[in-house]
Amino acid sequence: MRAAPLILDRLERLTGMSFKRELGLLSATSLGIGGILGAGIFVLSGVAISEAGPAAILSFVIGALLSLMIGFSYITLSKAFPGEGGAYYYAAKSYSHRYSFLTGWIYFGAWIIASGYVTLGFGEYVHSMTGLPAIPVGVALIVVLTGMNLLGVKISGWFQTALIVAELVLLVLVFGAGLPHINIGNFHPILPNGLHPMLSASLLGFLSLTGWDVIAVASKEIKNANKNVPLSIFASIMVVSVVYIALVFVMVGLYPYQSYTGNAAPVVMAVSKVFGNHISTILVGCIVSIALVATTNSFIMVTSRTLHALSSNTGFPRFLSWTSNIGVPWVSILVVNLLKTIVLILGNLGLYTGGTGFLYLVSFILTLLCLPPFNRSFPIRVKRIYQILTVLSVLLSLFVLVNNTKEGTIYGVLWVLIGLVLYSIWGKAIS
Repeated sequence: MRAAPLILDRLERLTGMSFKRELGLLSATSLGIGGILGAGIFVLSGVAISEAGPAAILSFVIGALLSLMIGFSYITLSKAFPGEGGAYYYAAKSYSHRYSFLTGWIYFGAWIIASGYVTLGFGEYVHSMTGLPAIPVGVALIVVLTGMNLLGVKISGWFQTALIVAELVLLVLVFGAGLPHINIGNFHPILPNGLHPMLSASLLGFLSLTGWDVIAVASKEIKNANKNVPLSIFASIMVVSVVYIALVFVMVGLYPYQSYTGNAAPVVMAVSKVFGNHISTILVGCIVSIALVATTNSFIMVTSRTLHALSSNTGFPRFLSWTSNIGVPWVSILVVNLLKTIVLILGNLGLYTGGTGFLYLVSFILTLLCLPPFNRSFPIRVKRIYQILTVLSVLLSLFVLVNNTKEGTIYGVLWVLIGLVLYSIWGKAIS
């Protein structure tokens, strides 16, 4: 069961893992915020409000606490196992070669499939504003960001930071402009539908706050990683949590919660009370478009580094782990973006949502099992309270997983089976 760490250490020495540490705390935090702050909140917020009423604010507070809980687990893992690959690396340092391979493969698949939803969403928003066809616009976004990432992580990090600053400024503008128009009466009663809908909506809040784990994957390119990885994970969750809670607060204050039922564009509806329909559509469209570009950029980082780690430390073709003289995993970047283009062109919404959710949660569970009390050979001491949080995190993830769609579960299981076949062909090559 302990063969994988020895293989990993040996191959790290052989391959050199020649990444350059060029991401500071701000860039790493921007990477995490970009991974979280996607289009989901602009839909999920309305669903949560219609279900829980004004208590949706508390639902997002609970979701933020749950995300922080799992975030602390990843912080513990990053301190014990500092290295590239995130979930795959932690599994490789903890358990068998097969276990780590499947963890990395499942994690890789979750982000590849999610990229289809994100890039298609960007194309749809651009289409709504300009009339340009959605899929070609999504492909164009992939091509442009591929080129930029090939220039080096420093440039893509600066670009990511600029996007996040612009997005946060616009969201603060929406919050500030909406405050004077709030109707206090909309906050009463706080629990119009009872306690259960509030707890159910908290899962929406939790799911809208996932994506910060991209930071762990890029840890080998972060300066002073032992300090900046934990700080950037914590900061990214906190910043987005505050933004989401503030946004839901304003939305509840602007309209009665019943108004959001069945509304596909709840944020546009809320903001229209302040800016009017036309300006609101453009403003929210700009915010969402910026968010999706930032998310796509984060996804390129996480998928290419995960594939690089898999190809460096398993029997995958070794050319996938080649890096340029400036430390860019250029082959992995090209391959993952080719795969993303194929997924985008397929245009299967059931694959994008259910498949991503299944694989993402399974990878979370497999990663959390690398922590005490499940992993008795963990290299550093972990306080009992953090072990309890780990167990609760696993139970929460299992609860959400069993409520996944049937279609999404089928797609997820199919991806796992493909991984098992690939492992039987390549995975044992260096074990």
